[in-house]
Amino acid sequence: RRPPRSTLFPYTTLFRSVRWWRLGLQRFETGWKVLRQLGWRQAGAFALYQLQLRSGWLRARLPIETALPAGVIPARGLLAVPAPEALRAALGADGEAALLAEAEELLAGRVRLFGGGPRPLQLSVPQPLRHALMYGDRLGEQDIKFIWEAGRFGWAFVLARAYALTHDRRFQEAFWRLFEDFVRENPCNAGPYWTSAQEVALRLAALAFAGTVFAEAASAEQLARLAGSVQQHARRILPTMRYAEAQHNNHVLSEALGLFTAGVWLDEKGWQQRGWSWFEGALQTQIAEDGSYVQQSSNYHRLMLQEALWMDALGRQVGLSWSHVTRQRLAQAVRWLLAHMDENGLVINLGNNDGALVLPLAPGGAEDYRPVAQAAAATFLGQLAFADGAWNEALVWLQVALPEQRLSWPVNSVAVGRLSGVSSWATLRAVRFAARPAHADQLQVEMWWQGQNLVCDAGTYLYNGLPPWQNGLAGADVHNGVLVDGQQPMRRAGRFLWLDWDQAEWIERTQQRLVVERYGYERLGVRHVRRLEWLGGDDWQVIDDLLPLRRSGEHVLTLHWLLADLPWQLREDTLIFEALAGQLRLTVRLEGATQDATFCLVRAGMCLVGEGQSVERRGWVSRIYGERVPALSLSWQLHTNLPVRWVTKWQLKKWIDFRVP
Repeated sequence: RRPPRSTLFPYTTLFRSVRWWRLGLQRFETGWKVLRQLGWRQAGAFALYQLQLRSGWLRARLPIETALPAGVIPARGLLAVPAPEALRAALGADGEAALLAEAEELLAGRVRLFGGGPRPLQLSVPQPLRHALMYGDRLGEQDIKFIWEAGRFGWAFVLARAYALTHDRRFQEAFWRLFEDFVRENPCNAGPYWTSAQEVALRLAALAFAGTVFAEAASAEQLARLAGSVQQHARRILPTMRYAEAQHNNHVLSEALGLFTAGVWLDEKGWQQRGWSWFEGALQTQIAEDGSYVQQSSNYHRLMLQEALWMDALGRQVGLSWSHVTRQRLAQAVRWLLAHMDENGLVINLGNNDGALVLPLAPGGAEDYRPVAQAAAATFLGQLAFADGAWNEALVWLQVALPEQRLSWPVNSVAVGRLSGVSSWATLRAVRFAARPAHADQLQVEMWWQGQNLVCDAGTYLYNGLPPWQNGLAGADVHNGVLVDGQQPMRRAGRFLWLDWDQAEWIERTQQRLVVERYGYERLGVRHVRRLEWLGGDDWQVIDDLLPLRRSGEHVLTLHWLLADLPWQLREDTLIFEALAGQLRLTVRLEGATQDATFCLVRAGMCLVGEGQSVERRGWVSRIYGERVPALSLSWQLHTNLPVRWVTKWQLKKWIDFRVP
C-alpha cells in the first residue's frame, strides 16, 4: 500500500533539497570556470550587460522611435564612385554578367542569403512588434539569422554596384522602395531587426554605401531620410557595447565599424574617434602574432579582414592610418588566410561558419574568398595573391592600386600547419587557445586534391535550429580525429562556450612532416600524438599514437574521418573512392591492439555498412549556412588497453595514370 502523504513529505523534500543543492553546486563550478578561463574583464562585461538588460535600464535607453530624425544631411560620400569603364575592366564579361544577374534577381524580389540559392526577400515580421530586446534566437521555429541576414541589407551593395556599372534607374528605384518598406515596417528599436547591435551596424554601412552611390540621382528628401535612419542606427549601437566587449570577437569590430561609418558619412567627430579607437584596439587583441583570428574560424577571419579593408579605405578619407603594430598583425592575418586557401578561392571549413559576407564588393558569393584575399594582400602586403579576375572589383571600390608583384603559393605554409604535395595539400590543426574555442577540432586534418576538398570539416549548418541542429556540428565526434571513451576533449557549457580547453603543442614542423600533441584527454589518462606526413607525389599518411599516462585500464577509442560524398567501394581492407581528379585509396592499419576495430560508414545520418547506430549529425557537410549536403562519415571503434597506434594512408592517383602502360 502507498504510504500516507505525511510519511512521504520529508523524503521528497530531502530529495528535492539534495537535487537543488547539487544543481547549485554545478552552476557555481561552471560560473567559476567561466570567470577563471574567460577572464574577469570579459565575464564582468557580460554580467554588467545582463544587469542593464534585466533591470530595464537598456530599454529605457533605447525607446521605440516611430519617426526618422529631421534635418540630418550627409557630409560627404563614403567612397569615390568608380567610373563604369573602370568597373567593366575589373569585372570582365563573366563578372559583369554575374553581377547583373544577381541584381535582376533582386528586382524580381529574390535574394541569396548566406550565398545559398535565391529565396523571397522579406523585410517584415509578424505584428505586433515587441521591443527589440525581447526577442530571442528563434522567431517561432525559424532561426533568427534568416531574418537578420536579409535585414543586413547586403543586397543593397549589389543594387548599388549594378547601378554604378549601368546607371539603370531600376536598381536605384528598387533600393528606395525597399528602404521605405523597411522603415515603415520596422521602427527603430522595435522588432528583431534591431535586437543585435552588430546587425544594426552592418545595415548602417550598407545604407551609407547605397546613399553614396545613389546620391547623384536621389532627391534631397530621400537623402535626408536615409541620413536620419543612419543616425538612428548609430545611436542604437552605443548602449549595448558592453555585450560586444563581453563577446571579445567580431561584435566589437562590426559595431565599431558601424559607428565610424556613421561618423564619416555624417561628419560626427566623436563617433569617428570612438569607432576607430575601438576597432584598432580590437584588432591588436584579437589577431595573434601568427595571424590567426581569435574566433578560430575561416569565415570570421574573412569578416575581420573585410571590415579592416573598409575601415582602411574610410580612414584614408579622414586622414587616419593604422599603427605599425596593427599593420603587422593585419599582414600576418592575410598570410594566414592564404595558407588555408585553395587557388580556386575555397578555404578550409574551420570553426563557426555562418556565411557572413558583410561587405560584398565583388562577385563570387560567400564561398569564394578571392575578393577579400586579393584586396587584403594588395593593401597590407603590397602584393597580389591572384591573377586578374572579377575579384579585382573590390580593389576598384576600395581605391587600392594594383601592385606589380605577385605572391607565390603556398604562403607561410608549414608555420600554420600546411603541407603541399604535387597537386594536393593538407592541413593539421594545432593551436594554443588564448580565448574561447569555437569547435572541438584540435588535430583536425583536411585534404585537398586538384581543387576538391576530399577530407572535410563538417562546418556549422545552423546555430539556432531545432535539436540536434543547435550548433550541433561543433563537437569532436564529427571532426577528423580520435574520440576517447565517447567523451568530448573539452567541457561544453553552451552552444558557443567550451571550458577546460583542449590545448595542443607543435613537436615537429618540416616540409614533409607535422607532429603535434594534444592535452584534452589527459584527464582520462590518455596522451594523443598525431603525425601528418607527405610521402611524396600525392600520397599522405596520418599516424595517431594513443599512449597511457597512467594505469587507466581499457578505453573505447574511435577514429573518425569525414569525406566528400564520392562513389565508393570496399575491397578487402581498402576503401576506394572516385574523386573528380582520379582515385583515392584509403587504408587504415591498427597496431598494438589485441582485437580488430569495428567499422561503420554513415551517409546523411544513416549507417550504410558495418556496425553502429545511425547518428543524425554524422555524414553531413555544410559550407553554406542553413544548407547541408551528404558526406561519408567513416569510423573505426575498439575497446583496448593502451598503447595503440592507428595508421591511415591516403593514395591519390590521377585518372590519366591508369592508362599509362
